[in-house]
Amino acid sequence: MFFITAAAMVAAACQPVHPTVVVAPPPPSSANVGTQVRVNFLESHMDNLAAVATALPGSDEREFRSLMHDELNEMTQIFPVLAGPGVDDEFQQQIAVLADCRDRLAGMTDESNSDAATTSAIVTATQILHGIAQHQPVDDRELFGDVLDCDQVNGRLDGYQGVLHRAAVGRSARQIVAAMKQAAADYVKEFAATQP
Repeated sequence: MFFITAAAMVAAACQPVHPTVVVAPPPPSSANVGTQVRVNFLESHMDNLAAVATALPGSDEREFRSLMHDELNEMTQIFPVLAGPGVDDEFQQQIAVLADCRDRLAGMTDESNSDAATTSAIVTATQILHGIAQHQPVDDRELFGDVLDCDQVNGRLDGYQGVLHRAAVGRSARQIVAAMKQAAADYVKEFAATQP
């Protein structure tokens, strides 16, 4: 029996193999396919980001941490799309800081204070916005104004604790989302201008 099985295996191995290759038709414009995917992503995720920011600061510390976790989760996905290809190491580090803050919030107990983690996240998100605003292809005064508003609110975060801190972070998050929405609108507008 062993010899029959071995002979069958050798015979099967000696059969010529003709792989079936299915060639997909090329996309209409491979350069725009990636951009279209990014535009669709932005359009689908910005509303969720805005809804979470509107719900901040929540009714208590636990809800605040949950909402901030969700907000940071969206930001870590949206910022790389807004920044586009070719981001530098500093940007990657900033995204890692947001992800770390998100993960720290998820692991906190009821007795934990989220002030430090959320302050770090808000300040880092604003720094990311500075970089994105500086690299916009258009001179978008509305985006620049939103980023400057974020700076003003962030300057006061360290002076607040507890409920006031959560309220200030919620306000800051809404300012950041406003700036992100403007950057996304610029991105979509730029994409639309390249379409026939």
